[in-house]
Amino acid sequence: MKMAAFPVAPGDVQSGFQFVLTKFGSVEEADLERSEDEWEVCDLGEEWDIIRQVFLLAGGADDISDMAVEGDYVLGDDGAGTVCTILDYVDVLRVRDFLGSVSHESFLTHAVTVASRLFSGEIPEGYLSDLDARISSLCVVYDRAVVSRENMAFVFQG
Repeated sequence: MKMAAFPVAPGDVQSGFQFVLTKFGSVEEADLERSEDEWEVCDLGEEWDIIRQVFLLAGGADDISDMAVEGDYVLGDDGAGTVCTILDYVDVLRVRDFLGSVSHESFLTHAVTVASRLFSGEIPEGYLSDLDARISSLCVVYDRAVVSRENMAFVFQG
């Protein structure tokens, strides 16, 4: 299952599941025309649960680590493999505070621990740099959500 996260205005959430999915598609398409540091969507791919485990090891309580990559409540489910969850702004602030309290080096140390378990010690070349890029991208997206006072939406596909 793949997952992506992006900031979404509270009014968009109130407009419902289909509206948020349409917005997700538009934002994701617009990101193709932007440089990577301007992307509005954080693609966590299939590594979202690995990132959650890294956050747990980095000191995130279960609820913070879960909310950081899964949201808090289900906005909708199309019954065909796409689910959208939401994290309200007050919890976006809590997650961002957690992410800001952990050093980049700590995230990398814990990423090595989790990846070593996953791959029985043989971490594929490039895996850690990809994981690092996804965590960094997630932090940037949370920063944007905080600045714009938006919720976070998480789209799970697959």
